[in-house]
Amino acid sequence: MERRRLLAAVAAVAVASTGVGWVAGQRIKSPAEIASETAPPTPSLITVPVESRVLSSTVIVRGTVTFDEQTDISVTGAGASGGSAIITRVPLQPGDQLTEGAVLAEISGRPVIALQGDLPVFRNLTPGLQGPDVAQLEAALIRLGYDPGSVDTNYDAATETAVEALYRDLGYAPKGPTFDETTTLEAAQDRVRGAQESLRIAEASVRNAGVANSTRLQLDRAVAAAEQQLAIVNGQSAIARTQAAETVAAAQNAYNIDPSPDNAAYLRDAQANEVVVNREQDLAINDATAQLDIARALRAEGLDDDSAAGAQRQLDDARAELADANDDLARLDALIGVSFPAGEVVFLPMLPRQVQAVPVVPGDALDGPVMTVSGSGVVIDSAISVTDRALVEAGAEAIVDDDGLGIRARATITVIADNPGGDASNDRYAMRLEPLDPLPDEAVGRSLRVSIPIESTGGEVLAVPLAALSAGPGGDARVEVERSDGTTQFLAVTPGLRAEGYVELSTVSGGELRAGDRVVVGRDLALPVTDGDG
Repeated sequence: MERRRLLAAVAAVAVASTGVGWVAGQRIKSPAEIASETAPPTPSLITVPVESRVLSSTVIVRGTVTFDEQTDISVTGAGASGGSAIITRVPLQPGDQLTEGAVLAEISGRPVIALQGDLPVFRNLTPGLQGPDVAQLEAALIRLGYDPGSVDTNYDAATETAVEALYRDLGYAPKGPTFDETTTLEAAQDRVRGAQESLRIAEASVRNAGVANSTRLQLDRAVAAAEQQLAIVNGQSAIARTQAAETVAAAQNAYNIDPSPDNAAYLRDAQANEVVVNREQDLAINDATAQLDIARALRAEGLDDDSAAGAQRQLDDARAELADANDDLARLDALIGVSFPAGEVVFLPMLPRQVQAVPVVPGDALDGPVMTVSGSGVVIDSAISVTDRALVEAGAEAIVDDDGLGIRARATITVIADNPGGDASNDRYAMRLEPLDPLPDEAVGRSLRVSIPIESTGGEVLAVPLAALSAGPGGDARVEVERSDGTTQFLAVTPGLRAEGYVELSTVSGGELRAGDRVVVGRDLALPVTDGDG
């Protein structure tokens, strides 16, 4: 019994030992197996495809959208005769448009009217004047729908009528003759009436030849008329000489502002005209003086000669005096009338314009600009670095964009400063661009990205990321190409344009490379590599 138990125990131990050995055999590994299981996994290549694409090298800066051509508008003259110049009305506010023919401000109750023209105001425009500023006014009146006659540089009756209509349509009385001008005109009218009365008396004297009293009265009146004529001629001469001198001064001022050939010719003509006017006025005064002497001599003779012949001479003289008086009145009518004062007009090279600022309010004294305006178009103000300045030229095209506003538009560089500083920082060059495509209103005041292509391949080329380039043993550039069998091959290349993170492969040697082939840009462990075509 005990023997059987011992054998069973031995057998159980043997079986257990066998199981333990089998389990241990399963858990014990050789050094080779352990090394194999602990080695890193086989690495995979990091590759990208070769692309066929256009490459462009680009300068990128920021630019702010602003309205173009900001201009401060100042007014010459008080706007009203005498007294201080006070702002009495400001009809426009920032954001409004200043259009041609509009009143931009009212000064001392008088309007300041905006008209389009390149020549600035330098004198009052009055009847009888001539010059390019008159032609500029006439052209503006035609654009506004008024009829000044032909654009002939002459401020004549038609121009005067058109100016008067413009003022009345704006709700203002036109600027009429001065007190002195009105007095001179009334004197000329009185002279005509006196000459008419002298003619009536002379005609009666002829009918009643031999009546001494009638002859004496007629002769006295003829002398009085000649004396009055001399006074009128002196007054008219003073006006003509003053106008000629003002024209010379205006022409000189225009030439000083812009010494162009046209302004030089205008100055020469004005100076020559002044000489002619002075000569003509001297002759007119001499003639009027001679007529007075003749009238006095005829009176002395007529008092001694009451015959019909003497009466006839007086009649002839009276007729001549009336003709001269009518001629003088016609000349004064052409010179005296509605004017356009320099303080009531502003000429701007371009209209309409956007009102940017109005620094005055009613009650202010006129002292400095009354308004700041800009063009209705927009520009983009930017700046570039010293390095980029050598790469960018005026006339180049750029792209401006803003993801937030959904803007992408073309623009042209119009101006690049010759020196750094100015409107830019001391180490940057100011630059201005003009949009070729319309920009939305909300773009004004915003900073946009400005991309300026400075070099391009001009067409599609083979290109790879810069990371695909490496240096060969001799320092030459190369790319590593993954082949279909899993191996890689180094091919020598000549790099071309680098842009946008890519490089152009201008030439490839040592094997074939096409768009779509994959090049290595990274790897963890070297794989079998062949050189050349292997």
